[in-house]
Amino acid sequence: MNSKRPLVPALMNRFDDYLLKHKPVTWSARTHLVVYYTLLFMAVLTVLCFIVPDDVRNDGNLFVWVTLTAILSFLGFIIWIIYLLRFNVFKRFGIAKPFDGLKTFLLYFVAITMMVLAPYIPSAVETIKANNAFADEELVRDANSINVKICQLEYDNIQHNWDKEIVIVRDSVATKDKVIQYVDGNEVIPQYKLIDTVQLREKLSFADSVTITDDSIYTFFSCPAYNFLRPYNCDTYTELKLFTSKEIFDTILTPFSKPTIAKTKAELNSLLQKYTTPELNSYDYMYDQSENSTYYNKIQKKYKLYPISGNIDNVVSKKYRWHSSNWDSMFRIFFYITIILTLLVFIFRHSTVRTFFLTFLVAIILSILTTLFGAFFGMNEQGVYITLLIYFCIFLFLALQVNNNIFRKVVSGIALNMITFFTLFVPLICVSLYYQILKQKDPDSINLTILENKDLHFLIAEIAGCLLLILLLEPLFKKLYRKWFSKPEE
Repeated sequence: MNSKRPLVPALMNRFDDYLLKHKPVTWSARTHLVVYYTLLFMAVLTVLCFIVPDDVRNDGNLFVWVTLTAILSFLGFIIWIIYLLRFNVFKRFGIAKPFDGLKTFLLYFVAITMMVLAPYIPSAVETIKANNAFADEELVRDANSINVKICQLEYDNIQHNWDKEIVIVRDSVATKDKVIQYVDGNEVIPQYKLIDTVQLREKLSFADSVTITDDSIYTFFSCPAYNFLRPYNCDTYTELKLFTSKEIFDTILTPFSKPTIAKTKAELNSLLQKYTTPELNSYDYMYDQSENSTYYNKIQKKYKLYPISGNIDNVVSKKYRWHSSNWDSMFRIFFYITIILTLLVFIFRHSTVRTFFLTFLVAIILSILTTLFGAFFGMNEQGVYITLLIYFCIFLFLALQVNNNIFRKVVSGIALNMITFFTLFVPLICVSLYYQILKQKDPDSINLTILENKDLHFLIAEIAGCLLLILLLEPLFKKLYRKWFSKPEE
Protein backbone atom coordinates (compact mmCIF):
# COMPACT_ATOMS: atom_id res chain seq x y z
CA MET A 1 0.00 0.00 0.00
CA ASN A 2 1.49 3.32 -1.05
CA SER A 3 -0.14 5.93 1.13
CA LYS A 4 0.87 9.53 0.63
CA ARG A 5 0.09 11.02 3.99
CA PRO A 6 1.49 14.49 4.69
CA LEU A 7 4.53 14.69 6.96
CA VAL A 8 4.64 10.91 7.45
CA PRO A 9 8.11 9.36 6.92
CA ALA A 10 8.61 6.23 4.85
CA LEU A 11 9.32 4.14 7.95
CA MET A 12 5.89 4.98 9.39
CA ASN A 13 4.22 4.13 6.07
CA ARG A 14 5.96 0.75 6.01
CA PHE A 15 4.86 0.10 9.59
CA ASP A 16 1.30 1.05 8.65
CA ASP A 17 1.42 -1.32 5.69
CA TYR A 18 2.68 -4.13 7.95
CA LEU A 19 -0.17 -3.61 10.43
CA LEU A 20 -2.75 -3.62 7.62
CA LYS A 21 -1.55 -6.97 6.30
CA HIS A 22 -0.74 -8.76 9.56
CA LYS A 23 -2.59 -6.96 12.39
CA PRO A 24 -5.86 -5.64 10.97
CA VAL A 25 -7.43 -5.06 14.40
CA THR A 26 -4.46 -2.94 15.48
CA TRP A 27 -4.35 -1.15 12.13
CA SER A 28 -8.05 -0.31 12.19
CA ALA A 29 -7.60 1.60 15.47
CA ARG A 30 -5.12 3.95 13.70
CA THR A 31 -3.44 4.51 17.08
CA HIS A 32 0.04 4.58 15.59
CA LEU A 33 -0.89 7.46 13.29
CA VAL A 34 -2.71 9.33 16.05
CA VAL A 35 0.33 9.08 18.30
CA TYR A 36 2.65 10.25 15.53
CA TYR A 37 0.57 13.23 14.43
CA THR A 38 -0.25 14.24 18.01
CA LEU A 39 3.40 14.18 19.03
CA LEU A 40 4.21 16.30 15.98
CA PHE A 41 1.42 18.75 16.88
CA MET A 42 2.53 18.89 20.54
CA ALA A 43 6.13 19.61 19.49
CA VAL A 44 5.03 22.53 17.29
CA LEU A 45 2.69 23.79 20.02
CA THR A 46 5.46 23.66 22.62
CA VAL A 47 7.81 25.69 20.42
CA LEU A 48 5.08 28.28 19.77
CA CYS A 49 4.29 28.61 23.47
CA PHE A 50 7.95 29.17 24.26
CA ILE A 51 8.60 31.78 21.56
CA VAL A 52 5.45 33.83 22.18
CA PRO A 53 6.57 36.95 24.10
CA ASP A 54 4.52 37.08 27.28
CA ASP A 55 5.22 38.33 30.79
CA VAL A 56 4.77 35.74 33.54
CA ARG A 57 3.78 38.57 35.90
CA ASN A 58 0.64 39.27 33.85
CA ASP A 59 -2.57 37.27 33.90
CA GLY A 60 -1.62 35.74 30.57
CA ASN A 61 -3.71 34.22 27.80
CA LEU A 62 -3.73 30.64 29.02
CA PHE A 63 -7.49 30.31 28.59
CA VAL A 64 -7.19 31.28 24.92
CA TRP A 65 -4.33 28.86 24.34
CA VAL A 66 -6.08 25.97 26.08
CA THR A 67 -9.38 26.66 24.30
CA LEU A 68 -7.77 26.79 20.86
CA THR A 69 -5.74 23.65 21.56
CA ALA A 70 -8.82 21.84 22.85
CA ILE A 71 -10.74 22.79 19.69
CA LEU A 72 -7.91 21.51 17.49
CA SER A 73 -7.73 18.31 19.54
CA PHE A 74 -11.47 17.86 19.15
CA LEU A 75 -11.17 18.34 15.38
CA GLY A 76 -8.44 15.72 15.37
CA PHE A 77 -10.74 13.44 17.36
CA ILE A 78 -13.51 13.87 14.75
CA ILE A 79 -11.09 13.17 11.89
CA TRP A 80 -9.93 10.03 13.72
CA ILE A 81 -13.55 8.88 14.15
CA ILE A 82 -14.13 9.39 10.41
CA TYR A 83 -11.15 7.16 9.64
CA LEU A 84 -12.45 4.57 12.11
CA LEU A 85 -15.69 4.41 10.11
CA ARG A 86 -13.83 3.28 7.01
CA PHE A 87 -12.96 -0.16 8.35
CA ASN A 88 -14.31 -2.14 11.32
CA VAL A 89 -13.04 -5.67 11.82
CA PHE A 90 -15.74 -6.41 14.40
CA LYS A 91 -18.70 -5.36 12.22
CA ARG A 92 -17.25 -7.13 9.18
CA PHE A 93 -17.03 -10.35 11.20
CA GLY A 94 -13.28 -10.60 10.89
CA ILE A 95 -11.38 -13.42 12.54
CA ALA A 96 -11.65 -12.87 16.31
CA LYS A 97 -8.54 -13.57 18.34
CA PRO A 98 -8.25 -13.81 22.13
CA PHE A 99 -8.12 -10.44 23.89
CA ASP A 100 -8.91 -8.48 20.70
CA GLY A 101 -11.62 -6.60 22.59
CA LEU A 102 -9.26 -5.59 25.39
CA LYS A 103 -6.51 -4.72 22.90
CA THR A 104 -8.90 -2.53 20.91
CA PHE A 105 -10.06 -0.75 24.04
CA LEU A 106 -6.46 -0.05 25.14
CA LEU A 107 -5.53 1.18 21.65
CA TYR A 108 -8.45 3.61 21.74
CA PHE A 109 -7.41 4.69 25.23
CA VAL A 110 -3.83 5.43 24.09
CA ALA A 111 -5.02 7.41 21.05
CA ILE A 112 -7.45 9.50 23.10
CA THR A 113 -4.83 9.99 25.82
CA MET A 114 -2.56 11.70 23.33
CA MET A 115 -5.33 14.01 22.12
CA VAL A 116 -6.43 14.91 25.66
CA LEU A 117 -2.82 15.62 26.68
CA ALA A 118 -2.35 18.30 24.04
CA PRO A 119 -4.35 21.07 25.81
CA TYR A 120 -2.10 20.64 28.86
CA ILE A 121 0.96 21.80 26.91
CA PRO A 122 0.40 25.60 27.22
CA SER A 123 -0.07 25.31 30.98
CA ALA A 124 3.09 23.22 31.37
CA VAL A 125 5.13 25.65 29.25
CA GLU A 126 3.80 28.57 31.30
CA THR A 127 4.98 26.85 34.48
CA ILE A 128 8.45 26.25 33.01
CA LYS A 129 8.75 29.90 31.98
CA ALA A 130 7.66 31.10 35.43
CA ASN A 131 10.17 28.82 37.15
CA ASN A 132 12.92 30.06 34.87
CA ALA A 133 12.04 33.69 35.58
CA PHE A 134 11.73 33.45 39.38
CA ALA A 135 13.22 31.07 41.93
CA ASP A 136 10.97 29.59 44.60
CA GLU A 137 12.27 31.52 47.60
CA GLU A 138 13.05 34.64 45.56
CA LEU A 139 9.43 35.78 45.73
CA VAL A 140 9.23 35.32 49.50
CA ARG A 141 12.58 37.02 50.06
CA ASP A 142 11.59 40.01 47.92
CA ALA A 143 8.19 40.36 49.63
CA ASN A 144 9.88 40.33 53.03
CA SER A 145 12.43 42.92 51.91
CA ILE A 146 9.68 45.20 50.57
CA ASN A 147 7.74 45.04 53.84
CA VAL A 148 10.85 45.67 55.94
CA LYS A 149 12.02 48.62 53.87
CA ILE A 150 8.55 50.21 53.85
CA CYS A 151 8.41 49.93 57.64
CA GLN A 152 11.86 51.54 57.89
CA LEU A 153 10.94 54.41 55.59
CA GLU A 154 7.45 54.94 57.05
CA TYR A 155 8.38 54.47 60.70
CA ASP A 156 6.83 57.78 61.72
CA ASN A 157 3.61 57.14 59.76
CA ILE A 158 2.71 53.65 60.94
CA GLN A 159 0.84 52.58 64.04
CA HIS A 160 2.94 51.46 67.01
CA ASN A 161 0.33 50.84 69.70
CA TRP A 162 -1.07 47.34 69.89
CA ASP A 163 -4.81 46.76 70.09
CA LYS A 164 -5.95 45.33 73.42
CA GLU A 165 -8.89 43.06 74.20
CA ILE A 166 -9.79 41.73 77.66
CA VAL A 167 -11.91 38.60 77.98
CA ILE A 168 -13.44 36.59 80.79
CA VAL A 169 -13.52 32.84 80.30
CA ARG A 170 -16.37 30.63 81.47
CA ASP A 171 -16.87 26.90 80.94
CA SER A 172 -19.94 27.77 78.92
CA VAL A 173 -21.90 30.89 78.09
CA ALA A 174 -25.54 31.18 77.21
CA THR A 175 -24.91 34.00 74.74
CA LYS A 176 -21.66 34.07 72.82
CA ASP A 177 -19.69 37.36 72.62
CA LYS A 178 -21.79 38.92 75.39
CA VAL A 179 -20.28 42.26 76.51
CA ILE A 180 -20.46 43.04 80.25
CA GLN A 181 -19.03 45.77 82.51
CA TYR A 182 -17.56 45.65 85.99
CA VAL A 183 -17.59 48.67 88.32
CA ASP A 184 -14.93 49.06 90.99
CA GLY A 185 -16.08 52.00 93.17
CA ASN A 186 -16.42 54.96 90.87
CA GLU A 187 -14.03 53.56 88.28
CA VAL A 188 -15.43 51.60 85.34
CA ILE A 189 -13.23 48.71 84.30
CA PRO A 190 -12.89 48.46 80.50
CA GLN A 191 -15.45 46.32 78.74
CA TYR A 192 -14.89 42.59 78.89
CA LYS A 193 -15.95 39.99 76.39
CA LEU A 194 -17.40 36.80 77.83
CA ILE A 195 -16.20 33.68 75.99
CA ASP A 196 -16.14 29.96 76.63
CA THR A 197 -13.17 27.60 76.70
CA VAL A 198 -13.59 26.59 73.06
CA GLN A 199 -13.34 30.22 71.95
CA LEU A 200 -10.36 30.67 74.26
CA ARG A 201 -8.38 27.92 72.57
CA GLU A 202 -9.10 29.46 69.18
CA LYS A 203 -8.03 32.94 70.30
CA LEU A 204 -4.85 31.59 71.92
CA SER A 205 -3.85 29.87 68.67
CA PHE A 206 -3.91 33.22 66.79
CA ALA A 207 -2.81 35.59 69.57
CA ASP A 208 0.26 37.79 69.07
CA SER A 209 0.63 38.29 72.81
CA VAL A 210 -1.46 37.46 75.86
CA THR A 211 -1.31 38.12 79.60
CA ILE A 212 -3.30 36.27 82.25
CA THR A 213 -4.62 38.30 85.20
CA ASP A 214 -6.06 35.26 86.96
CA ASP A 215 -7.52 31.93 85.90
CA SER A 216 -10.40 33.51 84.05
CA ILE A 217 -9.27 36.95 82.80
CA TYR A 218 -7.07 37.13 79.72
CA THR A 219 -5.72 40.21 77.95
CA PHE A 220 -4.99 39.73 74.25
CA PHE A 221 -2.72 42.13 72.36
CA SER A 222 -2.87 42.35 68.56
CA CYS A 223 0.11 43.64 66.63
CA PRO A 224 -0.64 46.32 64.02
CA ALA A 225 -0.38 45.20 60.39
CA TYR A 226 3.13 45.71 59.00
CA ASN A 227 3.09 43.18 56.17
CA PHE A 228 1.76 45.58 53.56
CA LEU A 229 2.59 43.17 50.73
CA ARG A 230 0.97 39.78 51.28
CA PRO A 231 0.88 37.78 48.04
CA TYR A 232 -1.41 34.76 48.25
CA ASN A 233 0.24 31.32 48.60
CA CYS A 234 3.65 32.89 48.11
CA ASP A 235 5.28 30.83 50.89
CA THR A 236 3.01 27.75 50.79
CA TYR A 237 5.58 25.62 48.98
CA THR A 238 8.81 27.07 50.40
CA GLU A 239 10.75 26.66 53.63
CA LEU A 240 11.31 30.41 53.81
CA LYS A 241 8.13 32.08 55.08
CA LEU A 242 6.71 35.57 54.88
CA PHE A 243 7.41 37.69 57.94
CA THR A 244 4.43 38.15 60.22
CA SER A 245 3.66 41.61 61.57
CA LYS A 246 4.89 40.51 64.99
CA GLU A 247 8.20 39.30 63.54
CA ILE A 248 8.68 42.66 61.81
CA PHE A 249 7.82 44.47 65.05
CA ASP A 250 10.24 42.37 67.12
CA THR A 251 13.18 42.40 64.72
CA ILE A 252 12.88 45.74 62.91
CA LEU A 253 10.71 48.22 64.79
CA THR A 254 11.51 47.46 68.43
CA PRO A 255 15.28 47.82 68.06
CA PHE A 256 14.70 50.45 65.39
CA SER A 257 17.69 52.12 63.83
CA LYS A 258 17.13 54.73 61.18
CA PRO A 259 18.39 53.55 57.78
CA THR A 260 20.10 55.49 55.06
CA ILE A 261 17.03 56.98 53.41
CA ALA A 262 18.40 57.38 49.88
CA LYS A 263 19.88 53.88 49.78
CA THR A 264 16.77 52.24 51.25
CA LYS A 265 14.50 54.09 48.81
CA ALA A 266 16.64 53.01 45.88
CA GLU A 267 16.61 49.38 47.01
CA LEU A 268 12.85 49.49 47.57
CA ASN A 269 12.17 51.08 44.19
CA SER A 270 14.30 48.42 42.54
CA LEU A 271 12.27 45.66 44.17
CA LEU A 272 8.95 47.33 43.34
CA GLN A 273 10.01 47.87 39.74
CA LYS A 274 10.89 44.18 39.51
CA TYR A 275 7.22 43.29 39.87
CA THR A 276 5.72 46.30 38.09
CA THR A 277 3.99 45.98 34.74
CA PRO A 278 2.45 48.63 32.42
CA GLU A 279 -1.04 47.84 33.73
CA LEU A 280 -0.11 49.21 37.17
CA ASN A 281 -2.19 52.42 37.05
CA SER A 282 -5.43 50.58 36.31
CA TYR A 283 -5.62 49.47 39.94
CA ASP A 284 -6.16 52.93 41.44
CA TYR A 285 -9.86 52.20 42.01
CA MET A 286 -8.97 49.48 44.53
CA TYR A 287 -7.56 51.89 47.11
CA ASP A 288 -9.54 53.61 49.83
CA GLN A 289 -9.96 57.17 48.48
CA SER A 290 -11.44 58.68 51.67
CA GLU A 291 -9.54 61.17 53.81
CA ASN A 292 -9.97 58.94 56.86
CA SER A 293 -8.30 55.91 55.33
CA THR A 294 -5.95 54.04 57.63
CA TYR A 295 -2.18 54.20 57.58
CA TYR A 296 -2.25 50.73 56.02
CA ASN A 297 -4.35 51.83 53.03
CA LYS A 298 -2.36 55.03 52.58
CA ILE A 299 0.94 53.15 52.43
CA GLN A 300 -0.47 50.57 50.02
CA LYS A 301 -1.68 53.34 47.74
CA LYS A 302 1.59 55.28 48.02
CA TYR A 303 3.69 52.32 46.86
CA LYS A 304 0.99 50.81 44.58
CA LEU A 305 1.15 47.46 46.32
CA TYR A 306 -2.19 46.04 45.11
CA PRO A 307 -1.07 45.43 41.51
CA ILE A 308 2.38 44.32 42.66
CA SER A 309 0.76 41.76 44.94
CA GLY A 310 -1.43 40.66 42.03
CA ASN A 311 1.60 40.26 39.78
CA ILE A 312 3.36 38.11 42.37
CA ASP A 313 0.15 36.08 42.70
CA ASN A 314 0.24 35.49 38.94
CA VAL A 315 3.80 34.22 39.12
CA VAL A 316 3.00 31.97 42.10
CA SER A 317 -0.05 30.44 40.41
CA LYS A 318 1.98 29.68 37.30
CA LYS A 319 4.98 28.32 39.20
CA TYR A 320 3.05 25.88 41.35
CA ARG A 321 0.20 24.91 39.03
CA TRP A 322 1.89 21.55 38.46
CA HIS A 323 2.98 21.07 42.07
CA SER A 324 2.53 17.55 43.42
CA SER A 325 -0.28 18.75 45.70
CA ASN A 326 -2.36 19.49 42.56
CA TRP A 327 -1.64 16.25 40.75
CA ASP A 328 -4.56 14.40 42.30
CA SER A 329 -7.28 16.66 40.89
CA MET A 330 -5.48 17.27 37.59
CA PHE A 331 -4.98 13.54 36.98
CA ARG A 332 -8.62 12.77 37.75
CA ILE A 333 -9.82 15.39 35.25
CA PHE A 334 -7.49 13.98 32.61
CA PHE A 335 -8.32 10.35 33.36
CA TYR A 336 -12.10 10.65 33.41
CA ILE A 337 -12.21 12.68 30.19
CA THR A 338 -10.03 10.05 28.53
CA ILE A 339 -11.80 6.96 29.86
CA ILE A 340 -15.30 8.33 29.11
CA LEU A 341 -14.36 9.17 25.52
CA THR A 342 -12.74 5.75 25.17
CA LEU A 343 -15.88 4.01 26.40
CA LEU A 344 -18.04 6.00 23.99
CA VAL A 345 -15.78 5.14 21.04
CA PHE A 346 -15.66 1.47 22.05
CA ILE A 347 -19.46 1.34 22.34
CA PHE A 348 -19.87 3.16 19.02
CA ARG A 349 -17.55 0.69 17.26
CA HIS A 350 -19.42 -2.34 18.65
CA SER A 351 -22.97 -1.04 18.22
CA THR A 352 -25.14 0.20 15.39
CA VAL A 353 -25.43 3.94 14.85
CA ARG A 354 -29.17 3.81 15.57
CA THR A 355 -28.72 1.92 18.83
CA PHE A 356 -25.84 4.14 19.89
CA PHE A 357 -27.86 7.35 19.66
CA LEU A 358 -30.97 5.71 21.10
CA THR A 359 -28.83 4.88 24.12
CA PHE A 360 -28.12 8.59 24.57
CA LEU A 361 -31.84 9.32 24.26
CA VAL A 362 -32.75 6.70 26.88
CA ALA A 363 -30.08 8.03 29.27
CA ILE A 364 -31.44 11.58 28.92
CA ILE A 365 -35.05 10.49 29.42
CA LEU A 366 -34.16 8.42 32.49
CA SER A 367 -32.21 11.35 33.94
CA ILE A 368 -35.17 13.68 33.49
CA LEU A 369 -37.70 11.22 34.91
CA THR A 370 -35.47 10.38 37.87
CA THR A 371 -34.93 14.07 38.62
CA LEU A 372 -38.67 14.80 38.47
CA PHE A 373 -39.47 11.76 40.58
CA GLY A 374 -36.83 12.71 43.12
CA ALA A 375 -38.02 16.31 43.31
CA PHE A 376 -41.67 15.25 43.71
CA PHE A 377 -41.03 12.64 46.43
CA GLY A 378 -38.07 14.39 48.10
CA MET A 379 -35.46 11.81 47.16
CA ASN A 380 -32.15 12.23 49.00
CA GLU A 381 -28.64 11.24 47.88
CA GLN A 382 -29.05 7.75 49.26
CA GLY A 383 -32.15 7.26 47.14
CA VAL A 384 -30.32 8.50 44.04
CA TYR A 385 -27.51 5.97 44.52
CA ILE A 386 -29.96 3.12 45.12
CA THR A 387 -31.91 4.12 41.98
CA LEU A 388 -28.72 4.07 39.90
CA LEU A 389 -27.85 0.59 41.17
CA ILE A 390 -31.39 -0.60 40.38
CA TYR A 391 -31.07 0.81 36.85
CA PHE A 392 -27.76 -1.01 36.42
CA CYS A 393 -29.24 -4.33 37.57
CA ILE A 394 -32.19 -3.93 35.19
CA PHE A 395 -29.91 -3.13 32.25
CA LEU A 396 -27.66 -6.06 33.15
CA PHE A 397 -30.64 -8.41 33.13
CA LEU A 398 -31.82 -7.06 29.75
CA ALA A 399 -28.32 -7.29 28.27
CA LEU A 400 -27.97 -10.93 29.33
CA GLN A 401 -31.16 -11.71 27.43
CA VAL A 402 -29.09 -11.44 24.24
CA ASN A 403 -28.33 -15.15 24.63
CA ASN A 404 -32.05 -15.98 24.47
CA ASN A 405 -33.07 -13.55 21.73
CA ILE A 406 -33.67 -14.80 18.21
CA PHE A 407 -33.42 -11.34 16.66
CA ARG A 408 -31.19 -8.32 17.29
CA LYS A 409 -33.36 -6.35 19.68
CA VAL A 410 -32.74 -2.65 20.19
CA VAL A 411 -33.61 -2.92 23.89
CA SER A 412 -30.85 -5.46 24.46
CA GLY A 413 -28.37 -3.30 22.54
CA ILE A 414 -29.24 -0.23 24.60
CA ALA A 415 -28.94 -2.22 27.83
CA LEU A 416 -25.56 -3.60 26.72
CA ASN A 417 -24.31 -0.10 25.93
CA MET A 418 -25.50 1.12 29.33
CA ILE A 419 -23.76 -1.55 31.41
CA THR A 420 -20.56 -1.23 29.35
CA PHE A 421 -20.44 2.49 30.11
CA PHE A 422 -21.52 2.42 33.77
CA THR A 423 -19.57 -0.60 35.05
CA LEU A 424 -16.63 1.71 35.70
CA PHE A 425 -18.72 3.76 38.15
CA VAL A 426 -20.51 0.98 40.06
CA PRO A 427 -17.87 0.71 42.85
CA LEU A 428 -17.92 4.51 43.26
CA ILE A 429 -21.71 4.48 43.58
CA CYS A 430 -21.51 1.69 46.17
CA VAL A 431 -18.95 3.54 48.30
CA SER A 432 -20.96 6.77 48.07
CA LEU A 433 -24.07 4.87 49.16
CA TYR A 434 -22.14 3.35 52.06
CA TYR A 435 -21.13 6.75 53.40
CA GLN A 436 -24.63 8.15 52.95
CA ILE A 437 -26.03 5.27 55.03
CA LEU A 438 -23.44 5.92 57.74
CA LYS A 439 -24.23 9.61 57.70
CA GLN A 440 -27.94 9.01 58.19
CA LYS A 441 -27.37 6.30 60.79
CA ASP A 442 -25.03 8.32 63.02
CA PRO A 443 -24.47 11.89 61.74
CA ASP A 444 -22.43 12.88 64.81
CA SER A 445 -19.73 10.20 64.53
CA ILE A 446 -19.45 10.20 60.73
CA ASN A 447 -16.82 12.94 60.84
CA LEU A 448 -14.62 11.27 63.45
CA THR A 449 -12.82 8.02 62.60
CA ILE A 450 -14.91 6.92 59.62
CA LEU A 451 -14.08 9.89 57.41
CA GLU A 452 -10.34 9.43 57.97
CA ASN A 453 -10.33 6.65 55.36
CA LYS A 454 -12.93 8.18 53.04
CA ASP A 455 -10.44 9.38 50.41
CA LEU A 456 -8.69 6.00 50.49
CA HIS A 457 -11.98 4.16 50.04
CA PHE A 458 -12.93 6.29 47.05
CA LEU A 459 -9.48 5.73 45.52
CA ILE A 460 -9.90 1.97 45.98
CA ALA A 461 -13.35 2.22 44.38
CA GLU A 462 -11.89 4.05 41.37
CA ILE A 463 -9.18 1.42 40.94
CA ALA A 464 -11.73 -1.37 41.44
CA GLY A 465 -13.97 0.18 38.78
CA CYS A 466 -11.12 0.19 36.26
CA LEU A 467 -10.15 -3.41 37.08
CA LEU A 468 -13.77 -4.54 36.88
CA LEU A 469 -14.16 -2.92 33.47
CA ILE A 470 -10.95 -4.52 32.15
CA LEU A 471 -11.83 -7.96 33.55
CA LEU A 472 -15.35 -7.94 32.07
CA LEU A 473 -14.47 -6.31 28.76
CA GLU A 474 -13.28 -9.43 26.95
CA PRO A 475 -15.23 -12.35 28.49
CA LEU A 476 -18.57 -10.54 28.92
CA PHE A 477 -19.03 -7.32 26.97
CA LYS A 478 -17.27 -8.34 23.77
CA LYS A 479 -19.03 -11.73 23.64
CA LEU A 480 -22.41 -10.13 24.28
CA TYR A 481 -21.76 -7.56 21.55
CA ARG A 482 -20.73 -10.34 19.15
CA LYS A 483 -23.88 -12.35 19.85
CA TRP A 484 -26.11 -9.29 19.65
CA PHE A 485 -24.61 -7.93 16.41
CA SER A 486 -24.55 -11.33 14.68
CA LYS A 487 -28.30 -11.87 15.08
CA PRO A 488 -30.68 -10.87 12.27
CA GLU A 489 -32.56 -7.61 12.67
CA GLU A 490 -36.21 -7.63 13.66
